[in-house]
Amino acid sequence: MDVKYLNPFMNAIKDISAQVLGSSPIFKKPCFKETPFDFDEVLIIIGITGEINGKAIINLDKSSCVQIASQMMGGMEMQFDELSKSATSELFNMIMGKAASNFEKEGIQINITSPTILEGSNIKVSQKEKILSVPVSIDQIAMTVNISVEIKAA
Repeated sequence: MDVKYLNPFMNAIKDISAQVLGSSPIFKKPCFKETPFDFDEVLIIIGITGEINGKAIINLDKSSCVQIASQMMGGMEMQFDELSKSATSELFNMIMGKAASNFEKEGIQINITSPTILEGSNIKVSQKEKILSVPVSIDQIAMTVNISVEIKAA
């Protein structure tokens, strides 16, 4: 995966985090991961189709899901349940929608799938492509954004 495809995603996280959560993200150093690798707690997977194909896998813990939902609901006290999972899923759906818009500005047409949420421990992900992994923090919210895309063959 070419690192140039990372910027539309990172800019989307920056824009949507500011709009929805009222805070700016802090990005740590990205690194490439080869599969299989393990995830814990909560995964949100959103597919990418069009001129590039791939997926975004967002990994975060349950307390970060609760924090996201609480901020999206105006500071309401929340717990890890269907509502907090739905709010977190919607936040990342908005981020990926913004990323699609950012790609379009670069002349690259993409579509995104509906988010899929997985929860558990020791979730193994295997795929042939390498994944570019970026740790992100937004206030008390910690997550890892994992992007894997490739140019669609003509």
